[in-house]
Amino acid sequence: MREHRATRGAALPPVTPGSLLVAAPGLGDPNFSRTVVYMIEHRPQGSLGVVLNRPGQAAVRDVLPRWAGLTSDPGTMFVGGPVETRTALCLAALRTGETGRGIGGLMPVRPPVQLVDLDSDPAPLAQRVRGLRIFRRLLRLGRGPAGRRDRPG
Repeated sequence: MREHRATRGAALPPVTPGSLLVAAPGLGDPNFSRTVVYMIEHRPQGSLGVVLNRPGQAAVRDVLPRWAGLTSDPGTMFVGGPVETRTALCLAALRTGETGRGIGGLMPVRPPVQLVDLDSDPAPLAQRVRGLRIFRRLLRLGRGPAGRRDRPG
């Protein structure tokens, strides 16, 4: 991978949960062309993130009707990445001043964003959430089971 001339020799900030990774205009991989990736987890063993700017065709009300009333526009399942095709993941942004304390099924990523367990009850979250997106595929990179390398595609 080639360094961009604006960052050549500069120290780049570390990737942490909540970081946004923006695809360089010349990136040749169609899986990442013009994408913005939100990092949920970044460890030596691997990373987990979702593509934020790829709304899908399936309406949340048709797939996960209990969550439809809380989803942000456009109300569709987002295509979170090219791998983990049988997995759904939910991210919620809490309202200013709200925390996830006392609500089951939440795991903080980076305030105000929480990872939401889709098997939990959405009702306790309703008054505290500013926006919510559900991703039907994920982006997982790094070492997978049995040491194999996971790659998109």
